[in-house]
Order: sequence, then structure tokens, then C-alpha cells
Amino acid sequence: MNRLKTLFLMGSALSCASLSFGQFVADEFNGGSLGTQWTFQDSDPVGSVIGHTGTHLSIEAMEGADLFFFIDKYTYVQQDAPGGTNWEIVTKLDDFDPTAAGKQNNWNKCGLMLWQDNDHWFGVWALGNDGNPTWRRGVEGAYNSDFVANRTENWHEWGGDQAYWDVTQNPVWLKIQKTENGYFGLVSYDGTTWIQVNRLIRNSQNAATGYFTNEKIRLIQSGPGTNGQNDVGLFDFIRTGPVAVPTASAGTNDEFAGTSLDPLVWGKHEGIEASTIAVSGGALRITPANFNDQWGGIDKAVRVFQKAPVVPNLKVTAKVGPTELFNFQNWTGYGLWLWQDQNDYASIANLRTDAGAHMVQAVYQRADSNEWNVDEINLGGDPLPAYLRIDKAGSTYTAQYSFDNVTWISLPNGGHTYSTELQNTQVQLLGKKVNDNGGPQMTAEFDWVHFDTSSGVGDWQLYN
Repeated sequence: MNRLKTLFLMGSALSCASLSFGQFVADEFNGGSLGTQWTFQDSDPVGSVIGHTGTHLSIEAMEGADLFFFIDKYTYVQQDAPGGTNWEIVTKLDDFDPTAAGKQNNWNKCGLMLWQDNDHWFGVWALGNDGNPTWRRGVEGAYNSDFVANRTENWHEWGGDQAYWDVTQNPVWLKIQKTENGYFGLVSYDGTTWIQVNRLIRNSQNAATGYFTNEKIRLIQSGPGTNGQNDVGLFDFIRTGPVAVPTASAGTNDEFAGTSLDPLVWGKHEGIEASTIAVSGGALRITPANFNDQWGGIDKAVRVFQKAPVVPNLKVTAKVGPTELFNFQNWTGYGLWLWQDQNDYASIANLRTDAGAHMVQAVYQRADSNEWNVDEINLGGDPLPAYLRIDKAGSTYTAQYSFDNVTWISLPNGGHTYSTELQNTQVQLLGKKVNDNGGPQMTAEFDWVHFDTSSGVGDWQLYN
């Protein structure tokens, strides 16, 4: 596979002041019994088993033990997660192939989970499909962070298009990171080079930090089908370590004048299908790969991000291009976000519509899908604006665009006022692409990003 990309979520300096591994105990699984830090939970139906080979922990779920959001019948071993932030958990999974002859139980999964409760978790695992049309092995990332307990719709980031399919490499390494910026899930086929398989998320119900609470680390297995035998998952080890994150001040202007993205300023998410992020010719250049779409619950676009200043008033402006998208696929585009989490943000983007026209689109999402507003202007065959801005004034957010960086047009006029201000926000620059229909690849260009934290109201002057 050519998707091996290294995660550069890091700067040259390590920011881990709140790091604590004290409550988590790493395990090489070289003993003859489960360590005292772990507890075992059987499945429903009962009959799942764990074992110890002397070099591995083995887990085999009972047939019919399902895992799918509000269905929580899987088996697992569990211990407390590390405290603080800017850490990662890594495990190595050997010889798990649920598509092998004699196995082939529908949706047999085995891997790693960070768990708060049955409505708030984050996981990455190896799996097989249901054999339709053929049996395929993959690695999938999923999460649940839901406002409504046990809800059966409006989830994010689940399904076949969230997985890397036809994974033939064995073993696989799985990783979950908890950083100042949110949660990430990754897979590696050699233990060294990592691919992002979960997108960046935060817990929407904990806006101040974005974290889950009372977190547990689980090694899990499920197998909801009864048409075959679940494969045995062999865990070689589970380890932890620090993660480096950008250390620049929040709201750092960038002219993108260098030859690479500044890792002290920006983190990056390379998209569910790895995309290209580069700096050259005085611009940040983002080329989204296939299926890196962005719309509602589809949340996969490639992006870079940095912390936004915590201030009452903020304008963040980007000079962008290209201003013509007619040669590219429908709904290809790029834009600017002020992002709290996957359910709470304000954004503005330049797009090509399915009618072949140009559109500027502003999206305001608040409290999951309960407050969803989309404001658009169709420009037809006219060029797209070269300047995009998000204006924050207290809890009012206004997406704006300009053709000359002087006259600004709001979408909508007056913006949208949220019930409370977004918290712990990031500024994100992203590019998106819907499918693999061929044609030219769009490369979004961001010439610069500037921050303005003034109120926009001049001082009064007294004249006699």
C-alpha cells in the first residue's frame, strides 16, 4: 500500500506538562496470568476467553458478541488510562485474520479502545467484513460522542469508508493519542511509520477541554455473527509514551514563506485517505485525496490546525486559491474553520457545485445537529473570492468573504449568535474531495493566515 504517511503532530519541543503515566501500567504480556492492573469482562452471550501464551495475551470473543455504538456486548480487558494529556497508547496485534478459511464470522473486530462510557469512546481495530461480495480484512477507526444516549442515528466516523481495506500486512500496530488538540487513532504496518485512521475528534459534552472523563484503556474483541468462528487476537504488548505538540503562541500569523509547514505552529490531520500537505512558493498547499469529504456527519477532510486566541473578539483571515474550480470534481473545495469539536464550529469555504458553478458556503453547527445552519451564495461562472474570514464578536460568529481584502460580505448578514461562545477553539485550514471519479487534482493554496484580536471599534475622540 502507498498510504504510509508519518504523523507530524509535533514540534521540536515537547509540551507535556500535564503528562502522567502513574495510573497506567504497561504490559509485555510475558507472564502466565493477567496482571493485577487489568480486569476482564466477559461478553453477552458469555463464553469469551482470554489466555496467556508466555509472550502474548490472547482474546477470543464468543460468537454473537457484538460491538456497534449502542450495542456493547463485546469482551475486553481494561485498566485506567494515563492521566494528563500528550500521551499515546500503542499495542501490537499478531496473527489476527478474521477472513481466513475456517473463521469468517461477520464483523469480527479486535483492537484498542479509549472508553468513558457506552456513549463516549474512541477506538481503532483490525476487522473483517460480512463477506459481501468477498471477505476482506481491514483496519477501522470509530468513535461515539453522542448527546443522546443509545441514539441509533447521526453518528460520526463509522463504516467501510472509514476503514483501510484489503490490509494484508501482519502484524499490525494500533495507536491512540490524547493530546492538547484532541484524540487521534493510527495504524502501522511496521511499528515505525503511522497512518491516521481516525480523524481528530473531541468530546462534545466537555467543551472546556474536549476530553472524556474517567478514561479506561481496553483491549477488545467482538464478533456479532454466528456463521463462523471468531479468530484469536494475540496482543504482544501495550506501551505508553509522550507525544509532542506545537508550542507556538495561539493565533500565530503565518506567511508560509518557508519550505515546510512549521511544526511549532501547526498540527495536521492528513485525511482518512492520506493527502498531501506541503509548503512551497510562499503558500501552504493541500491536495485532498479521494473520499476526503466534509459535510454534516461526513468529517474526513485533510486539514492543518493551530490554537485560536482566547479573546472576546477575533478576526482570522486567510488569502486563498485557486479562484476557479471548474475543472475539478463536484463539491471539491477548501476553506477556513473556527473549530471547537466535530459538532461545534463556524466555517466558510469555496466550492464547485454539482451544477458546475462556484459557491461560497458558510456552515454554523452547534450542539450536534440541533443547531445546524447553512448559508450559501451561488456565484455561477464568476471567480471565487480570494479572501475568507471568520469574525467572532463575543458569541456571534460571522463567516465573511472578500474579493479585494477591503470590502467584506457576510454569510448571512449579522452572522449567527450561539447560546455560548465556542471553547478551546482551533483555527483550521482544510481541503476536501468527494470521490474517485478522476480528472485533475485540486491543490488548495493558502498564501497567509492573519489574526486580529482588536474589537474593531475605534476609540472616541473629543473635539472642541
